[in-house]
Amino acid sequence: MYMKLKILSVILVAAISVGWFTFRASENSKQVAWPEECDDAFAETYGVDSGDRIVVYELKDGSQLIQAACARGAYQGYFAYVLQKGKDSELLKFPLYETYAVSGSPSFNSEKDVLQISYREGGYDICRELRTYTFADGAPALVSQDQLCVEE
Repeated sequence: MYMKLKILSVILVAAISVGWFTFRASENSKQVAWPEECDDAFAETYGVDSGDRIVVYELKDGSQLIQAACARGAYQGYFAYVLQKGKDSELLKFPLYETYAVSGSPSFNSEKDVLQISYREGGYDICRELRTYTFADGAPALVSQDQLCVEE
C-alpha cells in the first residue's frame, strides 16, 4: 500500500508539474480551478468524500482561500490551493514547492490570514518543518520556515 501511494504521489507531482491538468467548477457555480489529477488521486487514496474534502477560508480582503485535499500520504496529505476573488480564481503555487501539489499538514489562522503547513520529509524523521504563508498580495508569500524536532 505504501509503495502504491508513493508511486501515485510521484505521478501526481509529475503530472501537475508539466501542466497536465484541467480545471473543475465548484458546486456554487463559481469557476474554481484545481488539477484533475487532484480528483483522481483523491478517489484513489480517500475513496468517498465525507464532506470535508474542500475547505474554504475567508480572507480579510474578501477573497477566499480554497483548500482541496488531493491525496492521503503516510504522514501527511497532498493539497491544491485556489485563491477565489469574486468570479475569478487562480491555482496557487507556493514557495518551496516545485509544483502546485502542497504536501504537509495544514492549519489556517483566520485572525492573521496565515496558513501554516507542517511538513515531514521522511518516514523515520523526527523533525518537521513549519512553513508559514501569508496572502497579502494575492499570492502565497513565505514569512517563516522553522525546524521542529522532538527529542527522545
